[in-house]
Amino acid sequence: MKSRLLAFGCLLVALLMCLLSCGDDAQESGSGQLGGAPVGGGDTAKDVDPFVMVLTPDSVGILNGAIYFDSGNEHIFYFANENGALQGNTAIGKSSDGCLELDGVIVPPGSTCIEVHGDTGLEYVVEIPKGSLLDDDELFIFGVLSDVHYNRYIRDEIDDAEVSFDLALDYFEKIGVQFVGIAGDITSNGKVSAFEKYNDAITERPFEVYTITGNHDVTAIDSGIWYQQITANLKDVELAPNEIDFVYKIDEMGGDVFVFLNQVRWEYNTEDATILDREQLEWLEQVLKENREHTVYLFFHTFLCGPDGELHTGVGNIMNPGGYTYPLPYTYGNEDEVQFRRLMKEYKNVVYFSGHSHWMFEMDVYGEETNYSDFGGEYCHMVHVPSVTEPRFIGDEDVDRTGKNGESSQGWVAYDYGETLILVPVDFITGVIYTERMVRIEQ
Repeated sequence: MKSRLLAFGCLLVALLMCLLSCGDDAQESGSGQLGGAPVGGGDTAKDVDPFVMVLTPDSVGILNGAIYFDSGNEHIFYFANENGALQGNTAIGKSSDGCLELDGVIVPPGSTCIEVHGDTGLEYVVEIPKGSLLDDDELFIFGVLSDVHYNRYIRDEIDDAEVSFDLALDYFEKIGVQFVGIAGDITSNGKVSAFEKYNDAITERPFEVYTITGNHDVTAIDSGIWYQQITANLKDVELAPNEIDFVYKIDEMGGDVFVFLNQVRWEYNTEDATILDREQLEWLEQVLKENREHTVYLFFHTFLCGPDGELHTGVGNIMNPGGYTYPLPYTYGNEDEVQFRRLMKEYKNVVYFSGHSHWMFEMDVYGEETNYSDFGGEYCHMVHVPSVTEPRFIGDEDVDRTGKNGESSQGWVAYDYGETLILVPVDFITGVIYTERMVRIEQ
């Protein structure tokens, strides 16, 4: 009995010291503490856990509070599960001053604990309370890609798209996605050989893969190749009158729908530039009206300028300090753009996936709304999708972009829990899961 009291007293003293070291915020952390488990045996005293997680009651799937510890050494914290740290996931944070504050940290799907790494490697595992994890009962998982570009990036007689797209689909198959949507630019210029490569890649996958045109694909619409190679192979869809746009419904989604809207022209930055027909926009508005009470996942290739009309302030674009920006957004203020923008403002239930610029996830250093924003609730949820084949990088003073084909391949894994959507950014070549760049959307 005395030994238990002594252990309990030690724990209280250790926790108090950590609370004091972490400042006033720690004292407001509230209830929900759970200790860590030492790893690897040794002489570490098992009666007192040197790592304690204290959480404030908040939304499920989000961590607010802190992890306290009584060691002055630097520790790095990673999300993990019973199989270890999530493969390639970037650190939650690091600390050497007695606590790591958790302020709105999204819990990645599949994680159940946090690994603590120190000078000797993995030292402790801190369990996440089950009440802080999302319920998997209604979980639907799908992949999101863009800008495959068969026949465009050829090195040593190898098409980079053939490698990167297959890697992405292999990844999705491994984690068990139920569907994959692509935000356009399957080809370099609409040639049949590119579509044949695409169709070969998706054949016999255990999930459907659906796509739309990007600006590089539009020549295939006029020639009829798009219908022959893409639309004619679709299953369980409701085609629009133009027989290229469509709605895809899945029973497991509980009424939510995927809408695929095809760009029909490569026109930017002139007064009469249009990339959608009026009939397409009328069809889209009708679809949105019919599905107002559900989440609508919209795939459309080109991103909007920001609300202020600046091309580099929209989701999907940046400007580096050297002044470079991607020059081809949806032309601000033109007739079709105005109507499309109005719909994206009116229907807040839309999650709008666009590609086009290829900017890597890392380019959000030039703008916090690069990968996602709803602009303070003024718009729907707009999500930028990097290229699966050629993610692009630009340094601070660079005057042109650098393609990372062969080095990087990026896209999203979407975890739909019914009322909550978690978007996880992934690099299919490096294996990195960008946990600090995850997006959480309440539906």
